[in-house]
Amino acid sequence: MIVSPLLACASIEHRLPLEAIGAHLRRRTSRGRSSSALLAAAVVAAGWLIAGCSDDSGADHDWSPTTADAAAGDSATASGDAGVDAPKADGAVAASDAIAESSTESGKEPACKAGFADCDGKPGNGCEAQLQVDPRNCGTCGTSCHNGECAQGECQVVTVRALIYAGYDAGQNCVAQTGAALDEANAKNLVPGLSFAYTTATTVVESKLAGQDVLVMPGGDSGSSYLNNSKIDGAAIQAFVSSGKGYFGTCAGAYAAARHTDGHYDGWGLAPNVTCKAVEYIGDLPVSLTGAGEKLLGEQGTIVLHHYRGAAMNAETGATSLALYADGKTGYEGYSALVTDTYGAGRTILSGPHPELEPSKPEWIARAVAWAAGRLTE
Repeated sequence: MIVSPLLACASIEHRLPLEAIGAHLRRRTSRGRSSSALLAAAVVAAGWLIAGCSDDSGADHDWSPTTADAAAGDSATASGDAGVDAPKADGAVAASDAIAESSTESGKEPACKAGFADCDGKPGNGCEAQLQVDPRNCGTCGTSCHNGECAQGECQVVTVRALIYAGYDAGQNCVAQTGAALDEANAKNLVPGLSFAYTTATTVVESKLAGQDVLVMPGGDSGSSYLNNSKIDGAAIQAFVSSGKGYFGTCAGAYAAARHTDGHYDGWGLAPNVTCKAVEYIGDLPVSLTGAGEKLLGEQGTIVLHHYRGAAMNAETGATSLALYADGKTGYEGYSALVTDTYGAGRTILSGPHPELEPSKPEWIARAVAWAAGRLTE
């Protein structure tokens, strides 16, 4: 039976069963009544009052039920596309593909095909979880792979690969302690679902970046030294990050990656919405985590970090501040100590202080690298 657009505009609670309307129209057709008159008669007989139904253009609807009896028993969905569901991400599938048996009884849980489940307990979206690949419901409802992946119903640890620059102008203790932080992350499972593999290199060129997920530029002589080092290919770094990879820069690595350091030089622009103030302070200092920082770094409150002339950063629109300098030791209280930004399809995270040095934060290092790689989901 063809359903008039007018009927679709009536509130659900005031519609008559379609079968009853169809029977009424067929009886009246045998008496020679027109379709529009029949509809009006059916509506009046049912005691309906339907008003104000039009599309956005204000045009009238033309209903010509030329195949009413041939389509008897069919029904329409609210979307107009019966049985079609939008695809869902993270292992979810169209409800019509996953339900083995369904019930028209309101609230009844669907029976799911093998490999699917109604994990959210909402009958309306059917068997939304595909247990073979859903990292939030891997194998069974509620089994989380955390930051890893789900394959064939089993959680898989994902390896994040990082290149740490270790050239002549890099702080060798910064290099060593960054690697030690990633080793500790592996040993203590600091970022569940992920493992970290890193290599060090005295040059940063396209061939060294191939196969890596993140470039780590640690503290060193200065941002200017990095920018003018013939063994560091800035264009290759820009292409690497823009393609969807990550960059994590600390101290000199932050200065070099920002758009500009006031009064000094332009950087690679990997954080296009971040500018820096040059700071001379050396020593420990407190930083206050923002809401975004608490979520990304997995900690709350005010934290003491080591600082060695690192940048005080201004996070403009488009960048996100993770932590602020909490006192005046740098001369820039309230400026950003850690920020994130994007460059092309890639991600950049910059830190003025040194979370790799005592009092160290190895989890911050690991989570920063994971975020830059696009692998941090919790």
